[in-house]
Amino acid sequence: LQGLDQAEGAAQGQYNAGLSEVDTSKTSSIAKTNQNIGEQSGILEQGRTRQKQQGESAIDEARRQYAEIQQGLQGRYGGSTGTGQFASELAGRETLRGIGDIRQGLSSAMLEIDTKLQQVKEIGRIALQDIDDNARVGKEKLKANLDSELAQIRQEKGQLQQWKASKAAEAIQNYQYNVQAVEQRNTAFKQQLYMDQQAAQQKLSEAAKRGQGVAESFKLYNLSAGDINTPVRVGNQGSVLDFQGQPVAAGQG
Repeated sequence: LQGLDQAEGAAQGQYNAGLSEVDTSKTSSIAKTNQNIGEQSGILEQGRTRQKQQGESAIDEARRQYAEIQQGLQGRYGGSTGTGQFASELAGRETLRGIGDIRQGLSSAMLEIDTKLQQVKEIGRIALQDIDDNARVGKEKLKANLDSELAQIRQEKGQLQQWKASKAAEAIQNYQYNVQAVEQRNTAFKQQLYMDQQAAQQKLSEAAKRGQGVAESFKLYNLSAGDINTPVRVGNQGSVLDFQGQPVAAGQG
C-alpha cells in the first residue's frame, strides 16, 4: 500500500511536469509565431511605404516633365496660338493619364500588400489557434493518462484492502477456532480428571472395604519365646514367623 501511495504521488508529479512542459512549449511557440507575424508584417509595411514613396516620386517626375514640356511648347509656339494650346492640352492629357496609371499601379500595389498583410495575419491567427489547440489536446492526454494510472492504482489498492480484510477475518476465525479447541481440550481434560478421580475414589473405597474385612478376619495370637509372650493378630491368609524367622503354627487357617 505504501508503494502504491508512492506510485500515485509519482504519477501526479509526472502530470504536473507534463503540464509545465506543455505550457512552456506553448509560450515559446506563441512567441516565435508572433515574431514571424511581426517580421512579415514589417516587411510588408516597408514595401507599402516604399511603393508609396516611389509612386509619389513618379507622379512628381511626371508633373516636372509636363512642366518642362509645357514650358518648351510655350517657348516654341506661344501660349495664345492654337498649335501651342493643342500641344499643351495633349501633353496635359498624357501627363494626367500617366499620373492616373501611376496612381492605379500604386493602388494595385497597395491592395496587393494589404491582401498579403491580411493573409499573414490570418495565417498567424490560425497558427496561434493551432498552438492553443495542441496545448489543450496535450493537457487532455496528460489528464487522461493520469486518470488511467490513478484508476489502476486505486484498483490495486482496493484489491489489497480486500485481501487485507480477508486475511484479518481469516486470522480472527483461526483464533476463535483455536480458542474453541483449547476450551474443548480443557473441558475434556477436566472431565477425564473427574472420571479418574471418581475411579480412584472407587478403588480406594473398595480397598478400604477389603482392608476392613481382612482386619476383621484377623484373630489374636500369643507368640511365645521362653517366658516372653508377644500378642499378634493373624489372619487366615497370612503366616507368622518366629523370632528366628521360622514359620510357626498360628492356629487353624
